[in-house]
Amino acid sequence: MSWKAELEQLFSDKERVAVLGAGSVLCGDDAAGMLVAAELNEKIPGNCSLLALEGSTAPENFCGVLRDYRPDLILLLDAAYMETAVAEIRFLDPAGIKGINFSTHMLPLSVLVDYLREETSADVAVIGIQPGSTDFDTAPSPEVQEACHQLCDAILSACQ
Repeated sequence: MSWKAELEQLFSDKERVAVLGAGSVLCGDDAAGMLVAAELNEKIPGNCSLLALEGSTAPENFCGVLRDYRPDLILLLDAAYMETAVAEIRFLDPAGIKGINFSTHMLPLSVLVDYLREETSADVAVIGIQPGSTDFDTAPSPEVQEACHQLCDAILSACQ
């Protein structure tokens, strides 16, 4: 199943969705999750029950906001080294997330996923975007920027 079809299926029975973007805007393609969350915040229509948060390198700092929002689904978005083509988008199995390298976080995402499930009772899904360069003081690659736009558009489409 394609990631777009999986996204549509995830949204099909959810009323309140939260998107938590993670990553460093200072490190090239590591900004992927942050780019999607920022674009969503610019485009979220008024009739959409969607909360987009820019979690940066410490997405765990938004646990209280997420708990108060009471989402049915939390999408955690981040750059993830998956050994695929640059800018490939994939849903990641949270149970297997320990084997995937996420570049810049204070807390391992596997711990965050478990905590969010426990605290919010929401379904939690993780979407990874394969980075190219995550060098400090570089801009995101055009490929990753385009993937972020596609993911943003797909989330907005699924939300309606």
